[in-house]
Amino acid sequence: MKECDLKKELFKSNMIGFWGKTQMPQEWELFFMTGILGGFTTFSAFSNDTLFLFREGYVGYALIYIFSSIISGLLATYIAYLLFKLF
Repeated sequence: MKECDLKKELFKSNMIGFWGKTQMPQEWELFFMTGILGGFTTFSAFSNDTLFLFREGYVGYALIYIFSSIISGLLATYIAYLLFKLF
C-alpha cells in the first residue's frame, strides 16, 4: 500500500469514527460519510491494486495488502470512535 493511500484511509477511518459519535441527523451523517469521505478513494482502486499484485505473482503481498487495509481501517475507526466518545 502506498504511504499516501494509507494516510488517506486512516484519516477517513478516523473521521468516520468521529461522525459516528455525533448526534447529527442520519441524512447528514450519510452525506459526510459516503459523499465527502467516499470521494477520497474508491473500492475499485483497492481492487485494482490487489489484482495487480496477484497478476504480477505477489500473492503474499496481495494478501498482506488486503488484510492490512481492512484491519487498519477498522481499527482506526474504532479508536477514533472511542476517542471522540470521551468528548
